[in-house]
Amino acid sequence: MGTLAINTDLARRILTEKNDDWEALSQGLLEYETLSGEEIKTLMEGGSIDRGSKSGPAIPAAGSSIPARPSNRSANGYGPRCPN
Repeated sequence: MGTLAINTDLARRILTEKNDDWEALSQGLLEYETLSGEEIKTLMEGGSIDRGSKSGPAIPAAGSSIPARPSNRSANGYGPRCPN
């Protein structure tokens, strides 16, 4: 059996064995779009996510994880910015 066939069988076996885990993860992502590490752990342990109901903690809104970068363009958007 070739390497590709062996790895295909391994991937199929892992996905089959972990079906409940990836199903819970996919449902969580469909509902919330993003999940924290703690939320993923909770789902993998068979728990459920509670964002902000009266009985559970609220997840604070997060800003962008991409830092702002100053523009080196001029005010009209073309060419480099010229110092005054």
